[in-house]
Amino acid sequence: IATYNIELRGILYNAMSKLIEDLLAMDSTKYAGLEIISPTQESMVVSPIISLNLPPTVISNADLCFKLSSDYGVIIKQLADYEGGNNFVINAIRITTHLFNSEIDIIKLINGLTEILLEE
Repeated sequence: IATYNIELRGILYNAMSKLIEDLLAMDSTKYAGLEIISPTQESMVVSPIISLNLPPTVISNADLCFKLSSDYGVIIKQLADYEGGNNFVINAIRITTHLFNSEIDIIKLINGLTEILLEE
């Protein structure tokens, strides 16, 4: 199960990295602050969790969580600013892959993120 979770996390990490790269290439000012704040897939401390800071001028983490759930059926966690005493957690979300997820879930998430971030 752990191996599956980490493999799925790698697919998600790569897809999110590509999305961020594309959005920043389109408008680096608008999407400034959009970044993965979790270790890379190659890290020795990798887990199935990926956290992402959102650009606060584009959308709040609360609004994104609501839209992903209501419009795409995707449930993610809204992180409180500075959660765990970390100064780098600002307007962030957390996504966790697990045994009951599949690549289809990742596609739904990435498509939802893309559409929501582009429409704002």
